[in-house]
Amino acid sequence: STENYFVDYVTKPFNPQELYEKIIRHTQGGNEGPAKEINILSLNQIQEIFTNDVSKMQTFYEMAIKNFAEHNSIIANALRKGQEKELRDAIHTMQPTLKLLEAKNLLKLLDEAKNHLESSDEKEDVIAQLDQKFQLLLQKLESQKAKLQTSDGSVWSPV
Repeated sequence: STENYFVDYVTKPFNPQELYEKIIRHTQGGNEGPAKEINILSLNQIQEIFTNDVSKMQTFYEMAIKNFAEHNSIIANALRKGQEKELRDAIHTMQPTLKLLEAKNLLKLLDEAKNHLESSDEKEDVIAQLDQKFQLLLQKLESQKAKLQTSDGSVWSPV
């Protein structure tokens, strides 16, 4: 179960983007995992948040995957070019989703990346570490999204 609760509403007809934005706005982080791994909420935890609505879960995964794929390259470019504002803006944009997914180890690495804007020696190492973490995150999100479909093509149902 989640430890954070909020009160809000979404009007009908339901708009997945609106729900996604409200969840992001109201969510605060979770448990921190080891720095070498990307630990995110399990499918069951996402199921709980979306009260078993597989369509909304799929929409959430699709939006998160798109968001992270886009911002990974934005962050790498901002680090390479020493663009502090672009780096901070990209990190700020991703923070709520990372907190929702309880990916605090990636948040920590992103926060540390700000310290390497001027250091050309360590910059490429940080970019490589971030890219590796983003790829792991994207793989886990894709994997969890795929679990929503069973082998016979029917939609996943909660246990």
